Amino acid sequence: ERNVEAYNLLLKGNFFYVRSHPGDYGQAIEQYKHALDLDPNYSLAWAKLARVYIVQANTPELSVSDAESKARDALQRALSIDPNLAVAHRWLGRIYLNFRWDWAAAKSEFERAIALDPNGPDGGYAHSDLLITTALITGRFEEVIRHESQNLARNPLDTCELYTLGWILVYGGHLEEAAAIQHRLLELDPAYLGAHAG
Repeated sequence: ERNVEAYNLLLKGNFFYVRSHPGDYGQAIEQYKHALDLDPNYSLAWAKLARVYIVQANTPELSVSDAESKARDALQRALSIDPNLAVAHRWLGRIYLNFRWDWAAAKSEFERAIALDPNGPDGGYAHSDLLITTALITGRFEEVIRHESQNLARNPLDTCELYTLGWILVYGGHLEEAAAIQHRLLELDPAYLGAHAG
């Protein structure tokens, strides 16, 4: 049976991760590690910990090599406990995408996550990642821009989605639209990490 306190710590970690203010990633890591102290076999907490390390590589908080190493170790722990954990496969795909530029391996992991969670949030995020990977390979961003815009229409206050759509628009050469998205993100949350990058 899942440790209730560990679950509550996981939720706190999720809150800090999503809010993404300066110092929040460190807070998220602290909560996930505390959850794992209470329940070392909590595969989801290992996967969420890896997720923070991966996004920290985009900040001055963690070097790319440290981020990859720590994230890979955490995901290995998660998958050794639960080989069918969709979120772990999704973030393993992000390691291949973000750090290795290994399109084939990234695509394989995203497809595995989608198959494991076809109608759930992890499968949905992996589908977005798969479209992003395909766009980076082909240089055609229309489909992923349409997909991310639809996601944002369903939840217009999702700062993570605003941030993602913003940089996809930049890659796709839609700089005015990207600036408008960046402006919306800053209006919603001026302290969001990465919101000032544009």
